[in-house]
Amino acid sequence: MKCLTHEQLDMLLCGMASVQEQMDWLEHTSECDACAEALALRTAQMPSVKAPRGMRSQVLAKTQAKQQESMMHYTLRVVAAMAAALILVFSGAFAFLEELPETLPEIQANIHMAITEFSFTEFFDFTQGGINDAPESE
Repeated sequence: MKCLTHEQLDMLLCGMASVQEQMDWLEHTSECDACAEALALRTAQMPSVKAPRGMRSQVLAKTQAKQQESMMHYTLRVVAAMAAALILVFSGAFAFLEELPETLPEIQANIHMAITEFSFTEFFDFTQGGINDAPESE
């Protein structure tokens, strides 16, 4: 079969061809890359069709109702999160934070000591390429 003409592509896209012609042309486009690309380009260039007036208002009303519903759900989630945060703050749930300033210097000292005393050479002997069984002597 020869490649499809622009008129045939238009007839195919508009549904003006017979069922047998549509089947033959679609079979050809599945085998011919040039016709498949031309059909894709024609499809992309087709003007979009607006919904009828009665349908447009129904679609807009449904869309607006969904947007309002999602906004209401979002607002409820935000209010619930704020209420939970306020309950936690004013219920004394963070009373343990009062102890933190007293223990903070001790925690910092322990971390500093652990960092300064840590050495990779205690775990891995880089000169031998393996684990060091004997601890280093000073």
